[in-house]
Amino acid sequence: MSLSASHTALSQGSVADVWRLWSHVEDWPKWDSSIETSTLQPDSAFGLNGACVVSLKGTPDPITLRITDYVLHKSFTTKSTSPLGTVSLAHELAPLENGTQITHTATFDATNAHTQQIFETTVWTGLTQGLTAAVNSLAQLAVPKKKKRELEESKTAEPAQEKTNKTASLSTSYTAFSKGSVADVWARWSDVANWSKWDMSLRISSLKGFQPFQQGSTCVLVTHGNPNPIDALITELTPNASYTTTSQTDLGVVAIHHKVCATDGGVHITHTATFEPKNEEMKHIFESKIWPQLSQGLNASVERLAEVSQPT
Repeated sequence: MSLSASHTALSQGSVADVWRLWSHVEDWPKWDSSIETSTLQPDSAFGLNGACVVSLKGTPDPITLRITDYVLHKSFTTKSTSPLGTVSLAHELAPLENGTQITHTATFDATNAHTQQIFETTVWTGLTQGLTAAVNSLAQLAVPKKKKRELEESKTAEPAQEKTNKTASLSTSYTAFSKGSVADVWARWSDVANWSKWDMSLRISSLKGFQPFQQGSTCVLVTHGNPNPIDALITELTPNASYTTTSQTDLGVVAIHHKVCATDGGVHITHTATFEPKNEEMKHIFESKIWPQLSQGLNASVERLAEVSQPT
């Protein structure tokens, strides 16, 4: 029984810039606003088998995070254990031509079904929202001041198309465990008319022109608070495994990837949302006005889908 969620952001800082912020444990509160204080244990180093002591805002007892995986300038993982289960936080870097891709992944392995329910209802939502905010903040903080000035100056000098090509995308992912089978989940996915039973952001959903649920077909979606229908083209589909929908908007392209994998006692369901903006201005509008609600809705829909896919 486990829960998993990840968030990826692109930074125009280098791998070394991000690693510096990660390795200075005492400065973690600068990019993770959920942390009050953080420090390495005495006689402990930032490396494999090291231990960090973290005090979270609103929580009186400090938490010990043990570094269980460590690859210099690439990744590290921390684990903490409580009576409810174990929380793992994986941190990964990937160099890009114009910066660095940063991914943080949170995984919770519950002691039993009861403790998973407690953790889901009292901790998980806040943890995943904090994870998303922390990665976004880290991506911004990792850009050196000199480079920030250069980027600001270049905005007025670069052609609009060139700026558009350099605009970073947004991505977030959420995974939940269900006691249902792959067939149970696929039955919910392929029943487009009833998507609103697990995605509460939808008011109406249907396949255009009585098309079958297959690659190349178009889903028509009407969300709450928006009277205008949205066309979501199925751009990838592997029966009983995954499918992806893509929507063209005035701000950019939204893609939602859906994946199901069999595991012990059930399945893992993962939904990943990616936004490719037309330019930096469109990204700012989407990130500030739409992205938070989209991310929260994605998390909630996966949880609801996991619930309704379980045998009654």
